Amino acid sequence: MVQHERSREPEAQIVRRNRGRFARAPQDSSLTTADDDRPAEREDEDDDGISNLPPPSFQVVSAVARYYAAQTYQPQKRTPWSIADTEHLIDQIGVHDIRWSQINQAGGFEVERDPVALKDKARNLKTMYLKAGVPLPPNFEHVALGKKEIEAVRRVHPEWN
Repeated sequence: MVQHERSREPEAQIVRRNRGRFARAPQDSSLTTADDDRPAEREDEDDDGISNLPPPSFQVVSAVARYYAAQTYQPQKRTPWSIADTEHLIDQIGVHDIRWSQINQAGGFEVERDPVALKDKARNLKTMYLKAGVPLPPNFEHVALGKKEIEAVRRVHPEWN
């Protein structure tokens, strides 16, 4: 019955109630005796310092993990492609084909990007050209499209191969 009531308990209360199980620091003054720096004996520990408490449930561990992950989460910021960077990528694909590392090392972009970002942009550009029915720039025939991009092109041009 107690376990059933706990499952209804809001996660914030679970985290607050069980935070001590996960963050017992020896530096905590409440765990040391007044006359020396040795840790004081706790009621919930054996003589060897091993806890008599049952291990925390998955629900508690999950809530605590989410709590700590939320403290360190930094949302990613999308950096839009400028027209100049897009045109430079098109030119570089014409020169280096689809060798993304070589294009990246050649540089010349306003914003530094990794080879995966270059490949993703090239895939989006090829999709855009195909949907518009415009001839592809040089070497864009080698840019591979994923299933999602192929479906997007076929929605506009059902006969497209």
